[in-house]
Amino acid sequence: MKKPIAASMTLLAALTISACGDEKADTTKEIETSSIASNTDDNQHEKINDHDPTEPDHGEACAFCNMKAYGSSESMGVFTAQAITQAGERLFFDDSGCLLNQQRKTSEEFVASWVKDLESNEWIEVEESAVVKAAIETPMKYGYAFFSSPEQADAYVNDNTKLQAEHVTWEQIDEVANERYQKKMQSMQQNHGKETQHQSHSDTDLH
Repeated sequence: MKKPIAASMTLLAALTISACGDEKADTTKEIETSSIASNTDDNQHEKINDHDPTEPDHGEACAFCNMKAYGSSESMGVFTAQAITQAGERLFFDDSGCLLNQQRKTSEEFVASWVKDLESNEWIEVEESAVVKAAIETPMKYGYAFFSSPEQADAYVNDNTKLQAEHVTWEQIDEVANERYQKKMQSMQQNHGKETQHQSHSDTDLH
């Protein structure tokens, strides 16, 4: 009678060990799956943060005109703009017109672009900004200010008649920016022509 009991005990122990092994394997799979999901969430979060606006580093230059791009702690920093290119590069601009002319120069649409709210100094998306033209000093003398809402822009226009403040659109900014761009291109072509002519005369003098 003892032998069957011993055999039963041995079989029970084997089943228990097998069950514990399966449970451990399942737990390990759950931990691995949870870890993978966590890493995926972290990567997605990093990608999202990569397209969030940020302040320019000290000494950052405008991507278009190469002048200084001001930070939020500086008075002119409220006119700084920034954008993300299709290649994922972050660009800063000292004034709104430079942002538009960079697109004109490269024929590239930005993935995202921002300007500063004049009152809060917070970043707002270009498409969501309300634009005002006024007799104010901006880095490249464009004179445009931006607001988070039409109501804020209305209040600024009403309160600043002495500054000849008026509502304008991004299309109007682009017209002014384009005029400047074309003049710059013409000037560069003329200077290049003068340099070529001067070089030609120099070569002639050598003979």
